[in-house]
Amino acid sequence: MKPSEKILNLAKSTFTSGEVFYTDIRDTWGSEKPNFRSEIRQAILAYLKAHHPTEATDKVLDLDAPPILKSMFVSISHCQGMGGFVLSSKSLGFDIEDTSRIAQKIIDRISSQDEIKSCPQVELLWPAKEATFKCSTEFYTISHIQILKWDKSQNDTYSFSSLTVAGWAFLD
Repeated sequence: MKPSEKILNLAKSTFTSGEVFYTDIRDTWGSEKPNFRSEIRQAILAYLKAHHPTEATDKVLDLDAPPILKSMFVSISHCQGMGGFVLSSKSLGFDIEDTSRIAQKIIDRISSQDEIKSCPQVELLWPAKEATFKCSTEFYTISHIQILKWDKSQNDTYSFSSLTVAGWAFLD
């Protein structure tokens, strides 16, 4: 099982029967592909129409606004080579990153020295903070988020926590 599948299974395990957790990740939605943003939004709308028609609205297709649903949450992410989304009944932040593009000066700008020291691999800080930012309304910028704790879960999978969010990260 790939680390990405492990992470998604860990996230899914936090949902109970009757709660929604759906994800779709495709290499055809990488940021180098034409129309990848539109294609992701179209897939979200198609899923909603098929499974949650009361949530389906053409507003999901508006690339100038985050998709806001009545009783569900959507988190979208993409990088070169892949993109996708998570749709759930609980607030959930989802981030895919090409960690080779994350420069040390960015880590230094968004992180405290304590965060850098406690992180098992500094490349994990950006996606952890980005996912936290996406599912929290408490932060104005990513640099305000403090990742407080890291634990190794399995192989290259780590759990992390901030003041308000817990999550998982991995390097593939």
